[in-house]
Amino acid sequence: MRIYIISDDFRNSVAASNIIGATGHGSIISETKSEDVRDLLSDLKNNIDSGFDLILLMCHSAKDVAISANKLSGVRAVVCKDQEDAMESMSSTRANVVIVDTSKAGRRELESIVQGLVSEEEPSAAQAPVKARQTQPRQQQQQAPQQMPVAKGPGLFSGVKGKLASAEQKMSRGARAAEKSTVASDLKDTVDSVRKKGVLKALKESFGLDEQ
Repeated sequence: MRIYIISDDFRNSVAASNIIGATGHGSIISETKSEDVRDLLSDLKNNIDSGFDLILLMCHSAKDVAISANKLSGVRAVVCKDQEDAMESMSSTRANVVIVDTSKAGRRELESIVQGLVSEEEPSAAQAPVKARQTQPRQQQQQAPQQMPVAKGPGLFSGVKGKLASAEQKMSRGARAAEKSTVASDLKDTVDSVRKKGVLKALKESFGLDEQ
């Protein structure tokens, strides 16, 4: 924000310029060093279209100067006595000229008025850290590698179990076959014995009757 300072007292101009500089904004002090209201208004008229964001005019007869200033082309002048007036002049009336009565406003009041004038132009630094804490987690979430689902398959020993079960089945079948073979062999021996010895003799031997 660039503010053009006009005053009937050069000391007030310097004080206002220092206050504006402390807020981080810029100012230019008028070279007019006169207490004559006509000279102050002439300076205002010559600089109203010079590209300044605001013209700060300080004098001892603020109300009378405001009436005359508003008759000039392109001037929207208001009188400010405190910070609340200054803030309202910038937000509601959109004034481009602020007049301060130095007969009633001291250094403290002048500092309060200047702070009110530049309050809406100051960047909100408190918002910067919040955007960064909200952005960083999002970037981390986007960069985080996605875990691939693990396909569920047969267990490590499922093949071994299958082979063992198959072997057990084969052994069981072999045992049954061997048992059948033994029974068949015994039956065959019995039939051969009966054929050779006869049925009666074979029965006697089976029951142990020959020994008697």
